[in-house]
Amino acid sequence: MDKILTLVFLSIINLTFGQSFQNGLILPEKTEDGEICCIYAPKEGFEIYDNPNGRLIGRLTRNVEQNKGDQSYFRIYFVENLSKTEELIGLENFQEIAYEIWALTFNLRKDDFVRLKIQEKNFWIKEKDILKAGFKVTDWQ
Repeated sequence: MDKILTLVFLSIINLTFGQSFQNGLILPEKTEDGEICCIYAPKEGFEIYDNPNGRLIGRLTRNVEQNKGDQSYFRIYFVENLSKTEELIGLENFQEIAYEIWALTFNLRKDDFVRLKIQEKNFWIKEKDILKAGFKVTDWQ
């Protein structure tokens, strides 16, 4: 009986403290930059992969022809590499972290990549690209 209780206790400890962080936000290192607004993303966007160490499939960016006007900082598009199609990514796919300020969220980390939490999309960003753009991966679990 003591062995069973010990195994149960160790299992609970492992489940509680042995989990790796998987969920979080992608935030800018500094927020004073006037170029960073509304949806936190670098001016040039992020390259998107289909899997960790997979194929480069496009870019998440606001730099598209149709993104004009005073609301342009509230819109992000996925631009597919081959077809150059532009898909608007709605604000419901982001986390509002302050009044009218949204952040990209991720729900999995693997092999130095993070998977974005965008509908049923399989969008991955290299963590080193996030850092190079002046952003950071922040766990929130």
